[in-house]
Amino acid sequence: MENIGGKLLFQLRDNKYGIPNPNKWGLFGGGMEQGETPVQAVRREVKEELGIDIKPSNLRLLFKKESNSSKRYVFYYKLQKEQESFRLGEGQKYQFLSLREIILKRNVVPSLRLFMIMYPLFKFKMCKLGGVLRHV
Repeated sequence: MENIGGKLLFQLRDNKYGIPNPNKWGLFGGGMEQGETPVQAVRREVKEELGIDIKPSNLRLLFKKESNSSKRYVFYYKLQKEQESFRLGEGQKYQFLSLREIILKRNVVPSLRLFMIMYPLFKFKMCKLGGVLRHV
């Protein structure tokens, strides 16, 4: 999720034993429930974790990785107005950060750091293809 100032929204994950990447900065999200599409899942997760409804027409697929054992989707969403606060349902806190700020943070989910280094390429490709990343 990107604000009107161009910063991206990240979550400081809970510091609980047994969860993946405790006390690290990551993206908001979660698993898909039985019968859910990726878009339905991201809308539900954002509602649960931030307390806001997002428009499916404004979601853009940035990255998709599917295998026999897992499916991962990363969506882009541009806020249409300045969002001052969210109702945090999961995690310790949230923060809008620049690309540089998240890459340089010490406690970042390792795969997120790599993704954020490559993020400009994904975003460029998305823009070049009219807003939707198409896989060939």
